[in-house]
Amino acid sequence: MSGRNKFRELARSIDEDPVRRARVEELSRAYDALIALHELREAIGATQSEVARGLGVSQPYIAKIEKRGDMSLTTLSSYLAALGGRLEVRAIFPEHPEDNVALALPAAGGSAEDAI
Repeated sequence: MSGRNKFRELARSIDEDPVRRARVEELSRAYDALIALHELREAIGATQSEVARGLGVSQPYIAKIEKRGDMSLTTLSSYLAALGGRLEVRAIFPEHPEDNVALALPAAGGSAEDAI
């Protein structure tokens, strides 16, 4: 139980520091805006089988992709393309917003399974 006091101290230090508190709130809002791949697919009205056909892979493979917390950008880009969308990646430099850039992704080639 010794960890409880340390956690309380950490929480208090965050609450007492307006910069840290603002950063925590910013991250919280960002996480609230996240959507799981399966939720996106369901919102579009697509089944795992339909996405699998679009990618040329099996339905169980799509289930595996949707459960992963980590995947390549190529796999994610291919998955979104199968839903009719596209992936955009931006490099953000808070200290130099003029340097923010969109990053080009490699063209999706081969099977999505090769990309993981």
